[in-house]
Amino acid sequence: MNNLKSLLKQFGLKSQEAKVYLSNLQVGEAKISDIAYHCDLPRTTVASILERLEKQGLVTSHRQKGKQLYWIEDPQVLTSQVKAHLEITEKLSQELKNFYRTIEKKPQTEIYDSEKTIQHLIVKTLSQLRKGDEILTWDNPEAKNYQQIVHEEKHKLMLKLKREKNIQTKTLIPFGTDQYIRSFSKDQPIIIKILPEGIDATFSVWIVKDKVVFFSGKYPYATLIEHSEIVASMKNWFQFMWNISTNI
Repeated sequence: MNNLKSLLKQFGLKSQEAKVYLSNLQVGEAKISDIAYHCDLPRTTVASILERLEKQGLVTSHRQKGKQLYWIEDPQVLTSQVKAHLEITEKLSQELKNFYRTIEKKPQTEIYDSEKTIQHLIVKTLSQLRKGDEILTWDNPEAKNYQQIVHEEKHKLMLKLKREKNIQTKTLIPFGTDQYIRSFSKDQPIIIKILPEGIDATFSVWIVKDKVVFFSGKYPYATLIEHSEIVASMKNWFQFMWNISTNI
């Protein structure tokens, strides 16, 4: 009996509701007073509970010779309701997933204006990546943005993180700057393409998952932008430039 009460409570019935339900199930068709006697609860309490259970479809009633009789028509009704609730829960779960964070947030922006903070940003970004993730970059090796920010010790740490996680980098560089990057490319898993002549920039760009980072080692400074639409646009732009660029 206690196990049944516990299961009914897990289904959603309150303690007294479970008690009245099981009493009615055992007694069969009966008056409120008989059910109240069997479950040892006040008649008014039982009457209120039976009314609620009837609204839920768990109890049936009819009048006979001026008296209201209650009975459990079929315990299978409870099972059917559980199945119906499960179906509704599955549908609701899917709809809630589709609804989750559908209102676009404003871009999140962070500024880094020292070698130390930019180094921390780079290492933190690499640390958060998962195995097999990809980094898209636009870089001008002649400007030496990385060399001015990422010194030898930090550079080794970056390469170690990238190797451990098998992080692939795709890099676009301006026309005529490939001689500055050839030896460097041997140290890491990287694919490099040369942009068409005339397309140039002295700053560097990282496109990493849901973030875009613009940075320069000259000043130094870095700006991180986190926004799904901006990142998607940057990825589309990068892919277009990648398609029209030539292999190194």
